[in-house]
Parts: sequence; C-alpha cells; structure tokens
Amino acid sequence: MNRKFLVIAACLLLFATSPVPAETLSPVWQSQMTTTVDQLAGETRPLVILDARTEKQGGCIPGAVAVDWKSFYSEKKELLPAQERIAMFGALGISGAERVVIYDDGVKDGGASVVFWLLDSAGHTNVSILQGGLPAYTRAGLPTAAQHAAAKPATFSAAPRQDSAPAIPDVMEFFGDYDLRIVDPRSDEEYLGWPLHGEKRGGHIRGAFSFDPAWAYTEAGTLKPEHVIRKLALQKGVSPEKKFLTYSNWDPRGAQLYYLLRLLGYERVGNAAFTFNDWAAIDVLPVSSAKNWKSLVSPQWVDQLVRTGNAPTFKGGKFAIFEVDWCDVEKAEAYKAGHIPSSYHLNTFTVESKENFYDIHPTKLLFSKLAEAGIDKDTTVVLYGMGTQSIAATNVFWVLTFAGVEDVRLMNGNFERWKALGLPVETRVNTPEPVASFGRTELAHPEYIVDTEEAKRILADPNGRLASVRSWEEHSGKVVRHHYIKAKGEPYGACWARAGFGANKSDLSFYKDVDGSYRSYTEVAHMWVDLDIFPHNRVAFLCGTGPRATTAWFFTYLMGWPNSAVYDSGWYGWSQGKDVSPNPAQNIWEETHK
Repeated sequence: MNRKFLVIAACLLLFATSPVPAETLSPVWQSQMTTTVDQLAGETRPLVILDARTEKQGGCIPGAVAVDWKSFYSEKKELLPAQERIAMFGALGISGAERVVIYDDGVKDGGASVVFWLLDSAGHTNVSILQGGLPAYTRAGLPTAAQHAAAKPATFSAAPRQDSAPAIPDVMEFFGDYDLRIVDPRSDEEYLGWPLHGEKRGGHIRGAFSFDPAWAYTEAGTLKPEHVIRKLALQKGVSPEKKFLTYSNWDPRGAQLYYLLRLLGYERVGNAAFTFNDWAAIDVLPVSSAKNWKSLVSPQWVDQLVRTGNAPTFKGGKFAIFEVDWCDVEKAEAYKAGHIPSSYHLNTFTVESKENFYDIHPTKLLFSKLAEAGIDKDTTVVLYGMGTQSIAATNVFWVLTFAGVEDVRLMNGNFERWKALGLPVETRVNTPEPVASFGRTELAHPEYIVDTEEAKRILADPNGRLASVRSWEEHSGKVVRHHYIKAKGEPYGACWARAGFGANKSDLSFYKDVDGSYRSYTEVAHMWVDLDIFPHNRVAFLCGTGPRATTAWFFTYLMGWPNSAVYDSGWYGWSQGKDVSPNPAQNIWEETHK
C-alpha cells in the first residue's frame, strides 16, 4: 500500500471536521468589546455603565444606570420595533458616540449580552461587557453604591448593522443556503428534543449545530484565552467565510453566542428577533430532533426524579440510579467519596465476563445477575459514570437495552457535571434489593449484538460496515492499548469510526464536548458520513473489548438507526479467540514503515 497515500488520507480524516479559514479571512479579536475589572477601575474616559442584571438585588457599580433586557420585548415576548428600541437607548442616556460598559451577574445571567446585541445591531460601535460581571467586581474589593444613577436623556443616532436581528421572514430568504450556519446555544437536551419551555415541537431549527457559549468561560466567569476559544470554534465549524445566525428560547443564550462570535471578530452575525418557540409553533418550518431523545437526560432531570419521585416522560413505578465502574463497590473509591443521592454502584462485571474476552454473559446468567442487582425489565434505570467512566455507563446502557429493560436513561455528562451544577451529593453506600426475576427469558433485541461470525458476514456485505472506535494508532497497527491483547492491527476491511481529536489515543473526545457532556448527535452523524458510515448501512461497532464501541452505538440509538450493533468481542476476540477469522489483520503501520 502506498505510504504517501495513507498519510494524506489520515490527515484528511483527522481534519475533516476542523475547517481552517483562509488567511485573508482571519477575523481579529475585538478587544474593545470586553472590559476587565482592572480596566474598568482604571478607566478615565467618560462612559455609560449599564446594570443589566436580571435580578438587581444588593448594591451596584457606582454611576450605573439600571436596564432590564425584557423591557425591549412586548407582553407577547416579541421584540419591539427598531424605532421604539432606539428611543429607549436615548432614555438610558446613550447617543451612540460614548463608550458603554454593560455588566450582569455573570455567564449564568446573560442580560448584558442581550443589551450588547441590541446596541451592536443598532450600530453602536463602542460597547463592551464586563468580564465576570458584578461578582468579579465585588471580589476585587471595589466600592459599590446603594442606588442606581439617574440617566441623562440623549438622542441616539447610528447606522444599524444589516441582518443582525432578523425576523422569521428574513431568515427564510436565505434558509438552506450553503453560506449560512445556524448556531444553537441551548442545552444538549433541548437540542435533542426535550421541550423544556412549552415549545409546540422539541428539538432545534433543522441544520443548526450546537455550541454552548459557556464553554468559552472559566469557572470564575472570565473569558478563556483567545486561542482556546478559537480552537473550540473551529472544531465546531465556526469559520469566517460563513454567515451566522444564533437563536434561543426567550432567554439571553442566543445573544450570548452572538456576543462571543462578534468578540471573535466575525462580522456577518445575526441573533434571531424571534424565539425557538415562535419557530416551532409554525408547522411548515423545519425542526429536527433525535428519535430517542428521552434516553439522554440532564443532571437536573435526575435530581428532580430523586427529590420528587417524578420527572417529565417518567411513567411512574420503580426506578434505580446506578454509578457504573469497572470494580466492586469495596474498591469504588470515587463512589464512596461522593455520588448522586440514593444511587447504587454497579460493577461492569455484572454484565460481562473477564475470562471470555470481556463478552456479555450468556442470557440466562445475565438475567440472573441483573435480578441480583435489583433490576427487572420494568425498572426505570438511570446510568452515569465518574470521570472517564461514562464509557462504562454506555456499555451497561447497551446491555440493558438489548436485554429488554423497557426504560433506560443515560445521564448526560458524568458525576463531575452533576457537582459543577451544585446538586446534592451523598457518601453513604447504598445496596440494591435483589428481585425475584428479571421478567424475561429471551433477549428483547438480539440484533444489537453480533458475534465473530456475524462480523465476518458484515465485512463481506457491500452494505456492511465494521466500524472501529479506536485511535488511529490502534487502527493502523502501531500500538495495542490493552496489555492482555498481544496482536496489533484490525479486522481486515474494518473502517475507522474515530475515538478522539488529534493526538488523543482513545479518550473518545470526538464524542464529547469540553464540559464532559455528549457531543451533538448531528456532529457525530456528519463525521460518520465523511468516513462512509450511513444510517442505511448494517453497522457493527468494535473497539478493543467493546465499551468504546457502545458509546458510538449509543449515538445511533439516539438517532434511531435501524441496523446498528456492537461487535462485543472486538479486536480481542477477533485476534485471540478460538473462533478467529482467517483474514489477516490489517496492519497499515508496519506495512508503511518498513
């Protein structure tokens, strides 16, 4: 095989989802749009300070004028006409010529971003947001005032930015254009299909990609370094030759993303003057969602279930929450240090055997083991991991689903995300009560798992895809990740389904976002298209022993792919099992480095 061709092909695959802009289009960081606490304290020029906090309790920055972003909307939550907004700017003492600094209570508030968008779209060219908001200001020990200042009315005059606040008819003029990228800043769950704000239809505007602006900020609410934000933006497909439209429900998140894109130097940016509720209410407008969106739940959903015994889409009855890891509870130090209240620890060996290539137990034994863990087919089971062990959680999700548990949920992210949200933690070790029987005698979905013989048939089928969720170095035969697997390589003809970005070996970073939550299903689907993996294919995912493959399979389950499965034995069973295929392992690395 030609070595030069392989190197070029590998590079194309690695960078297929990370577009690099042309140098002539490289946007410039707009430093004048952001102000630090130190810069504000040392400011000597006249300026207008706007307090855009949603809840204005306690003191304020001296000289700040209060503004409520919701006042720019009607009682029907419709953005007021441009002339009315301009009159309101004047009433706030803004003429369009002065410097304006806006603050709120930080990233979780977002009111400053809405006011920034309104002023920026109106043509004001000297507006910035205070990094970290009032919390950063007070942490610095700077003085506050008990009352807001009275505004000195002015006449606002500026040339408005084109297409920066489009209505639905404006968007439909260029909807579907290759030049347009629609960006959704809302939560993964909302993007998937959870109707959390009274929407007529859950999901997202068709064609939109997911990008949470909170990823650009530190825990203290200040901006991460510019190069970090740019790398994240490029990985998400934010490239300067495109035109961008942000949107949200009736909240600041669309404006927060608008501000971030403008800060990055993008000129062709708009934030929808309408809400997603408005869009979803019009039946002819396209909305997309994942078929099995209910299966991925937020930490907030789990918290509600624990506290109240009820949560949206939960039909009632018995439920159990499991933290999943690769060890018994006696050795589960992370679980014993803190876990979701009432949750149990589950060892993956409840469902698989170390002695048999880490394959899933035979059906009768599997059902018995699940019953011992307190799980029957009618139990609503919620799974989560700690640290990198979300892989273990998807592994058990896959097992419970093909076994026949009727309601299995996976918590989006891991326990670290739970703690970051400030949700309660307990340290007591909980022990599940065994049940008499799992309630089934046969697997509900045997088509979700394939053995070596079926893997061979998939490889021989032109419509089949044996897809490897391993690093490029594993796939090409340079390394083997597991000490107990001796052979290097891959089943001959297996295609690559990726694991992580760049030099990452096997951390599944391509399937995760920076906060530990799962990447949007649309991004994963687009990546697979580049690698010749489609919904109509008979797809079986593999890795070394199976768990990484189940993360990829989970995405196909979310999307409702009809013919996807996991090759449970993986490379371990293929290369060392008693029923190994006669086909030689594809060892690209050794062939090309002789």
